[in-house]
Amino acid sequence: MMMDFEYVILRVRDNSASLLTASQKMDTCATLMQRDVAIGHSESEQVASAMTEMSATVQEIAQNTVNASEASAAANIDAKEGRLEVSKTGTSIELLATEIDAASHAIHNLDNDIQSIVSVLGVISSIADQTNLLALNAAIEAARAGEMGRGFAVVADEVRSLAQRAQASTEDIRTMTERLESGAKLAVNAMEKGKAQAEISVTESRKAGEELDRIVTEVGVIDSMNDQIAAATHEQST
Repeated sequence: MMMDFEYVILRVRDNSASLLTASQKMDTCATLMQRDVAIGHSESEQVASAMTEMSATVQEIAQNTVNASEASAAANIDAKEGRLEVSKTGTSIELLATEIDAASHAIHNLDNDIQSIVSVLGVISSIADQTNLLALNAAIEAARAGEMGRGFAVVADEVRSLAQRAQASTEDIRTMTERLESGAKLAVNAMEKGKAQAEISVTESRKAGEELDRIVTEVGVIDSMNDQIAAATHEQST
């Protein structure tokens, strides 16, 4: 009977030791699990914080992309309007250059006409000089003829007077044509300078139009890239 009781006591002690060991192991496992849970919770908080920050960054990028897209769209509109205005200005300058060229040709023709008038005046002046000389000779011969040549002398004086008046009128016309010729040359020079400047303006307006075309193209590329960024950020935010 005593031996059975001792046996039971030994079994209880062994079981108690085993239970203590198991309890210690469970406590260790619980501690490790608690630590792992704490670590996991911390990492989850870090991930959540990172996700929140990333989401805010994505939203900021999206807003900046929208702003950039609006700005590029406005720039595109302005560039197209500027291209249209440059085109209109270039057309106006080309028309002005054509009109200047036509006016220049007209003034050249006027100068040619003036030269023709000057040439005719030279002939008239020469004839007037000869007529004056002939009238003078006729008056001398009429004076020599005495009474018989008196009527002829009167006619000779009239012819001489007309020749002198023709000579004076010729000189007046020559003076006026010289002024016209001088004015025509000044006008031709001014027209040629205006035409040259108009051609330069046409060239510059074409260059400006080409630059605006390139700006429109580049803005279109930027706008397309903004659309792609906006689409990508929208996918990230959703």
